[in-house]
Amino acid sequence: LKVFSQRFNLLPFSRVRVVATHTLRKAANSNDFIKAAKSIFPYPIEIVDGHTEAELIYSGVAHTQPLRGRTLVIDIGGGSTELIIGKGFSANLTDSLELGSGQLTKQFFNNNEITEQSFEQAYQYALTQLSPIADRYRKLGWKSAIGTSGSIKLIQHVLKELNGSSKISLKRLRRLKKQLILWGNTDNIPLTCVKTEKLDILASAVTILTACFDLLALEEINYSSAALREGVLYGLSKSRHDIDIRQRTVNN
Repeated sequence: LKVFSQRFNLLPFSRVRVVATHTLRKAANSNDFIKAAKSIFPYPIEIVDGHTEAELIYSGVAHTQPLRGRTLVIDIGGGSTELIIGKGFSANLTDSLELGSGQLTKQFFNNNEITEQSFEQAYQYALTQLSPIADRYRKLGWKSAIGTSGSIKLIQHVLKELNGSSKISLKRLRRLKKQLILWGNTDNIPLTCVKTEKLDILASAVTILTACFDLLALEEINYSSAALREGVLYGLSKSRHDIDIRQRTVNN
């Protein structure tokens, strides 16, 4: 935070926004942390709730790439998963679930072991978290689906190394699951596309995304590198207004 504070010195105070997400939402000592941070970091730290986080994620995606019609966005983080359906620049349906790849790894894939039993237990847990909201999403519907965040990026890189293509489909997810079970342990994964420490969450990421595919009847999704960070940045700028004007002109 000291380093960030030094970097921000040349910026007007109003042009800096700091948001904290799942980690500080759940930390028992989040208030102590923020109080201590004030002595070295003069900018307010805003702990956003899950719905606000989901809206920012959608905004980041919507401002970074063209969306055609109603779009489903899935963001799998370390401690939570956000689902959003939106159209244009507006998020119409948002949810933030206590379901993350880091959390699932600690709970079901301890000691880096990957077994069929651990996959099934993790999958059933993911279903219990996703099932209460699935009907609302299926009922509203969407034309295209986009995945974002580090977990889905990891899956994309792995699929590209294994298949020569980064397309994320249900068939490929199931094939990857079988391959992970054959490897049996994170230490046995012979992939070079990502850092070894990131492979620890691969089984959990595959589990959560597969559960999303199954419950929402998805066949494939596209990956977007934009997410929360870009949503916060666009919120600080006047770009949204400018883009709205351009979009209206194109529509007319």
